[in-house]
Amino acid sequence: MTTTLPLPPLVGTRKRARTLVESLPPDLESKIVVVDCRDLMAATESFADELITRVLVDRRAAQMHFVNVSDLEFANWADERARFHRVSDRVKIDRRPS
Repeated sequence: MTTTLPLPPLVGTRKRARTLVESLPPDLESKIVVVDCRDLMAATESFADELITRVLVDRRAAQMHFVNVSDLEFANWADERARFHRVSDRVKIDRRPS
């Protein structure tokens, strides 16, 4: 089963990541979370870290798939934080040119 999390244009804090994750179903085990970055204009490394922590580490989603990623810095942060948390095998990032 898949659930989608659209990101707003500006996401910069851990609190914002927690708020967005609260909009997802409570049970993410065995689910794929599609993070739609189509509208994303600016993000921070701490936001990427908190998002990955909440979805993959705490709530144990099966996979996190970032789509429509044109902010390559954000894509790199997501990759880095996934490796740090040892969940990179469950993260897929579809980069697109800006």
